[in-house]
Amino acid sequence: MHRVARLGARLAGRNAGLVAALFVGANPLFLQYSAQAESGIAAGLCLALGLERVLERGTRRDAWIAGLWFGASFLVAYKSIAILLPLFALLIVRDRWKHRSSWLASFGGLGVAAVVQTLIDWAMYGEPGASLKLYLVTNFGSVTYSLLHRVGLTQIARPIYELVLAYQGVQFEAPPDLGAIGYKGLQGPYWYFEYLHHFLVVPVLACTVIGAVLCIVRASWKSTVLTLAFLVFAAATFNKGSKDFRLWIPLLPGLAPVGAWGFVALLSIVRSVAWRRALGVFLLAPAVALGLAMFLSLPHERFGAYWDAMDAANARARELYAAETAAARASTPPRVPEPVRIAAAYNWAVYLRQEPGVELVKLPHQLTGWPKFDDAQKGRDFAVLEELDLFVAHQPVLSQHPDLLEWTAAHFDVRELVWGHGRQTETGPLYLLERRTSSRSAARFLDVRRGVDPEHFRAKRALPPPAAFVAADGSGERIVLLGYEVRTLPPHGWSWITYHWYTPTGVTRDLTIVDRLTALDERNTWQNDHRGAWGAYPTSQWRAGEIVSEGYPLVPATTPFAADAPWRPVGGGYRRGEAVPLRLWMELVELDPVALKERGERVVTARFVPADPVTFAPRVQPEPNPASAVLESEDGLQWSGDDLVRVGAFFLSVHPLARVANDGRPLPD
Repeated sequence: MHRVARLGARLAGRNAGLVAALFVGANPLFLQYSAQAESGIAAGLCLALGLERVLERGTRRDAWIAGLWFGASFLVAYKSIAILLPLFALLIVRDRWKHRSSWLASFGGLGVAAVVQTLIDWAMYGEPGASLKLYLVTNFGSVTYSLLHRVGLTQIARPIYELVLAYQGVQFEAPPDLGAIGYKGLQGPYWYFEYLHHFLVVPVLACTVIGAVLCIVRASWKSTVLTLAFLVFAAATFNKGSKDFRLWIPLLPGLAPVGAWGFVALLSIVRSVAWRRALGVFLLAPAVALGLAMFLSLPHERFGAYWDAMDAANARARELYAAETAAARASTPPRVPEPVRIAAAYNWAVYLRQEPGVELVKLPHQLTGWPKFDDAQKGRDFAVLEELDLFVAHQPVLSQHPDLLEWTAAHFDVRELVWGHGRQTETGPLYLLERRTSSRSAARFLDVRRGVDPEHFRAKRALPPPAAFVAADGSGERIVLLGYEVRTLPPHGWSWITYHWYTPTGVTRDLTIVDRLTALDERNTWQNDHRGAWGAYPTSQWRAGEIVSEGYPLVPATTPFAADAPWRPVGGGYRRGEAVPLRLWMELVELDPVALKERGERVVTARFVPADPVTFAPRVQPEPNPASAVLESEDGLQWSGDDLVRVGAFFLSVHPLARVANDGRPLPD
């Protein structure tokens, strides 16, 4: 803000400088990414520091300092190159050969940055300039072939397209229609225009338009340098497939002074000092208010849960480091204690939040790109993960990648569950995972045991009575729910439920396990329909004699993890007390995957029905009873109205967020 204020003052006076700083300080994207790790903020600062030195012709020393700042902006954010190159071209036109130090120093600073990055890539990746070449080819290449395609030069665009795909590790397959290789944007080409008010709120946008007009009507080198290079950058981003105003943060050093010039020019029309001040307040107050309102509507708590998870990781790390320190001192000879190694699926969400004694490890490849990784890239991540003591990950990055979840389950226990309704709209539940132990009570995503007697397994864990199922098609395939366990996880007190399954025959069908929890006096339910073991070890892979344990977060509410759903806890009137009596219902069915994926229809193609746990003879479901929503057979087995069978019941403590005051008021839904 300070440097943008100086640029605004250079352009149109002290008042313009103050307004430019205010426009930046109240910008919703600037506010959001000032609290998150975003290279555009640092790049914008470096650009402003460099522009301040070359906005007017200065000394050779000024030129070289500016060049180094420009190089630094490129180092922290490669995208700055799209601003720097047109800026250097403007300096060449302005200063020509007579005052060549400005643009020669600028190119020199950029060259130094390129050499430094080349050496960094060499040290990090074993190839000089690896990331630099990848960025330049994929970004400049994609923009170039998109532009060529737009003007109809598809034949010229094709080799560029092939080169970009090769650098991205994708093999090119020529489509029948060569025109199909052109621009494929995730958003429309005019997305930035349509949503510009999300980046510059209306009063600031109006002032910026006035300032842009002044840049044409009262053109000077100052205004041209501040606008033209940044407009080239904006135009280039229009041709990127993925559009996000985060990319535009480096534009603020150029746009804010221009907008401030427009603001000052608008006020100058009013001759009365009192009315001029009133107009200034009339424009600036809503600019700040709208900017803050837009900021508050953004997902500014996106990483808040990660901070909570990192706090939990630090607390556990203190315990581990204290034990390691004691062991190191007791060894002969005494040794230096090893730090506790922690990594996160979103590294930048927890960056610099580690405490002493903790080494925060960055994974070689961010896990959000897992589907695109080859075996070598996955192997590098696995090698680093294997050396960790603690690992922080959000549920989608695990549940959407079965191979990653299966590997994680084999190496880590679930120690803590971090969840807050309405807060984690993007990440879902977060887990603090600890290197796997031999503890029988540890919470885990998945466990497979072979050669273990199921009755001995049940007895050691004191599991509730089993529930047996047999294939309805007469194939004889059998599955037994040996029992379930429910435990409470820190730090927020949510629960974890583990189902233990045994199959004496093996299973050939990929079943969906429909599991539901209901209380006795209400309509809210918790339902967790899932493929076997998160889909990482589906039932079609279960073999005869295996015991498969699968664990899931239990936040007892209807659709608790849906970002747009209301908070509807399970429990009814029992939420006024200390515990809720819950009934566990299940159904094992095979669903038509095509109907489910393409039409969202739940078409059952096969079913496992309840059976006698000894003979596996199918249990007969009683006839529907209009007077009761629950059907009960003569031997006490219960079915719900939609064919789920009751397999257990237990008490669950009422979570503080679900508790209702015992004040006689009606229960909320």
